[in-house]
Amino acid sequence: MDFLPDFVPVDIDPTSGFPTLHLSYIMEILIPRRFVGPERIRDQVQKVFNGTQAIGKVDMKIVPVGSKAEGYNIPDAVFAGQGRIVFLSDVDIILANDKIQVCEDRFKMNDEVYMVHLDTNGVHPGYGTLQLIRKPKGDHFAVLYDEKMDAYYMSGTKYQTEFLNQVLEGSEEEREMYELHGPALQYQDNKPFTYDRRKEKIVNPFDHIHGFHCDDWPSVANEWTTRYRSNGWLSPELVQRIVSKGCYLVPVPHKRSKNPDVEWRISFAESEQMVAEYAVTNAQRQCFIFFKLLRYQIQQETSKKLLSSYCLKNVFLFCCEQLPVAAWDVNPGHCLLHMLDCVQTCLQQGELPNYFIPDNNLLDLFTDEDINTSIVLLDVMRSDVISLVLNFTDNHVLVYEGNGCLTTKVVFRSVIASVLEDVPTYIKTRNVVNSLTGAFLRTQCDIAVIRLRDGRSPFEYHKAFMDCFLSSHLHDIHIIDLFNLIGLNLGDIVASLKYFELLLQLQNVYPDVVKVKGNLACMYFTASQLLKSISGKELGRADELFKEVLAHEGVHFPTTIDYSNYLCHAQKWREAGLLLEQFVRFERKCHKCSNSYNSMESVTLDPVLQKEFAHTNLLHLSSLSLAYYYLIKAYTNLHLDFSDHLYDFDQHCASIQCAVDFQLLGYCYVNGKNYPNALKSFLKALEVDPSNDVAAQNVDFCEEKLAKEKIQNGSKWLSKGLVLVLRIVEMIVRNNLI
Repeated sequence: MDFLPDFVPVDIDPTSGFPTLHLSYIMEILIPRRFVGPERIRDQVQKVFNGTQAIGKVDMKIVPVGSKAEGYNIPDAVFAGQGRIVFLSDVDIILANDKIQVCEDRFKMNDEVYMVHLDTNGVHPGYGTLQLIRKPKGDHFAVLYDEKMDAYYMSGTKYQTEFLNQVLEGSEEEREMYELHGPALQYQDNKPFTYDRRKEKIVNPFDHIHGFHCDDWPSVANEWTTRYRSNGWLSPELVQRIVSKGCYLVPVPHKRSKNPDVEWRISFAESEQMVAEYAVTNAQRQCFIFFKLLRYQIQQETSKKLLSSYCLKNVFLFCCEQLPVAAWDVNPGHCLLHMLDCVQTCLQQGELPNYFIPDNNLLDLFTDEDINTSIVLLDVMRSDVISLVLNFTDNHVLVYEGNGCLTTKVVFRSVIASVLEDVPTYIKTRNVVNSLTGAFLRTQCDIAVIRLRDGRSPFEYHKAFMDCFLSSHLHDIHIIDLFNLIGLNLGDIVASLKYFELLLQLQNVYPDVVKVKGNLACMYFTASQLLKSISGKELGRADELFKEVLAHEGVHFPTTIDYSNYLCHAQKWREAGLLLEQFVRFERKCHKCSNSYNSMESVTLDPVLQKEFAHTNLLHLSSLSLAYYYLIKAYTNLHLDFSDHLYDFDQHCASIQCAVDFQLLGYCYVNGKNYPNALKSFLKALEVDPSNDVAAQNVDFCEEKLAKEKIQNGSKWLSKGLVLVLRIVEMIVRNNLI
């Protein structure tokens, strides 16, 4: 496949104009890598065995093959609004007759174990004839004699016909469950499968075809065993294990075969299954499943046939060999688009080699019209991948084994609306971090709310966001930080409470989740203000959690400030004062803590702080400043002297030079009716932040207060002077009278 295009990662796809980052994120939400790992393969293989045994096909060796056995199948889907599940991939199996042993090595022909010899000469690459090593002792339904060659051959046509006849001789109910699909028979449960039946033991539709096992690795595939792979994707040990398994022969002749009755196709189904299970990564598998989903949708929309999924799989395997393995994890969106380009190149070149036997051009099976149709469909697909995805998800909800689905109640395009809206901005700025912490994070919040309303956990989606995206660009963020951030920004207090309570149940998985108790306490305090509960249970739960945090962590953390806010709200002034004194003594030495309040949490703040919040819709400031503010507030209500703390607060503000801190200092001076110092503080806030309208209003307030005081003081002096004049006049009058 030397003619394939070079892999050059880009952030904006030049063909579709869509960012590969956003495509990768959409792929991860729709087809999470955690759901398409090797364990899914093993689970599906076991289901194949269970299903075939359930219908009595156990007289031959069962070899699970195809997309289900390899984990490449599109997950089953629920039709939106109908509750009916549609199987988007069949189960494929080979029923191998292990009583007949096949070999290609001529030195084994004298071995009594082997009855049939595989001959790959004179046929299309990838096919062969099965010649009996010894003359049969009697007639056999599938044996043909070639007089010219004086040899006996196994006839694939006769072999498959006999199997079909055996099925047709069964009961009428059994015959109704079978349908001929090319050379294979399909078995299907004729009872509609709905989402409500998902926990029943249902046999998936499956195609089965008879075949034989060949102990030898076919010589026409020797190139694969020595092929140079620069990316180290396949280990030599795995290659050797695969070769030792040999291959299978199935009764499918090449479409242009001159002797179709005796020609068999070499099947590497077991080899492909081993590659899928032991070499293909979750990210690679995710990309290929997404590719198949696009193929399914464009065929539905156009009623035209694209190349078979088997052809696409061969291109996919070549890409796995050639692309850096890490590229699939880092930029799966671009890897997907590169695969589409590779298929398009193959069609234009008229050459699509079989992965194991490159001399076998798979396009030989297609007409020129088929190839031209595929080129047109790929052009449409390549120019607008996202529309196909959205159209598919408008009518389908993917369901994963044992994990349900993202949601059956919200259309996928609504879930990723923020991501789609972010595309024009990203194209202009190319700012990855802004997209991750903006639109992508909002989508995680939306997913959390949706999942919680459905009674499901959202944390696996958050962890995938962390592992696949955030950790690559924001190295100092911890998973608990992400959980906290999402929980605080759900925009729904009830959802936030559920979120944090559910998160606390994951301590065995994430021991550090105990750190969210402080935020959960704040959420309950917030809920008490928003929900106006008469019972007061939210306040009680808040108090309980705050005390647990203090007992576990001590008072030297931002949660102490949140608890102090709660205590001031409850007018527990002495308790608040004692707690804040401890905090101030420690925090003055290190100045490491800060507190933030969003719009939902702002309802817990007093009117003064709410005014500060309204200025920017986010209050973020030094925890020490808040500690001084609440401590002075507590001392005021306890009628205690706070002049020392006020002085320390003033020094602290002078050292950090932040507008909001100067504002809080000014409020404390106002509280003590010290308007000159209050004015100085508010002027400093305005100097640091000239656009601060609240500071400007406070300056006006203080100047007005000082002006009134000046007038009042002038009036007092005038009054005193008038009294003195009257007394003098009185004395003069007395003297005259005398």
